[in-house]
Amino acid sequence: MTTPLHVYRREQIDLASAIEVLGAWVGDIRKQGAEGGKLGDGQLRPIALLYTPQNCQLAVLEENQLKDAKGRLVPLTAVFEARVFCDVAELRWLHDPNGGASHAAVILCEKPPPLTSDWTALPVPEVIDTIPQTYLLWGEGTGRHPAPGWSELATARIGAMPVPVGGVEANARVVLHSKEYVVEAEHGNAVVYDERLLRLEKVHG
Repeated sequence: MTTPLHVYRREQIDLASAIEVLGAWVGDIRKQGAEGGKLGDGQLRPIALLYTPQNCQLAVLEENQLKDAKGRLVPLTAVFEARVFCDVAELRWLHDPNGGASHAAVILCEKPPPLTSDWTALPVPEVIDTIPQTYLLWGEGTGRHPAPGWSELATARIGAMPVPVGGVEANARVVLHSKEYVVEAEHGNAVVYDERLLRLEKVHG
């Protein structure tokens, strides 16, 4: 049985509004019992990768707002690209640099979400296979935990960075889990059509 991939797009939507859409959907799933108990709390804790001209920052989505390791609201005005993800879906948002407010958001998921008519379902080829992937984050655990559900990674090259993963011990590592969706291409070839980010997880070094 193949795994479906659904992709929805909406334009002229600011980042805060796009985040509210994902937050409300995940909140409803959590209230319904995490899809029959198949998903744990960690799999329903959306994590955000936020890109600004100055840095790349990690945040968590709580109560439809992005918060940092100190529980502060993350300013969104300088963000030009964002990826907010959990096991249910990934939200991608891109800033319009031309000042026309034509910011675009895309949601990738395996089950159709309760979206308004402002979102357009995009055509997706039939998925014939999926491939799990992991990426190792830079840095090792320092043993410091700035807040519940957060740990600190550090390297000599990039310094210290808080990550929204709890209980990362000294010298332990953190990996990013993702899933690749494979479709059939020309001449019987198979190619990766897209990749969806899932979650962060601690691993021992």
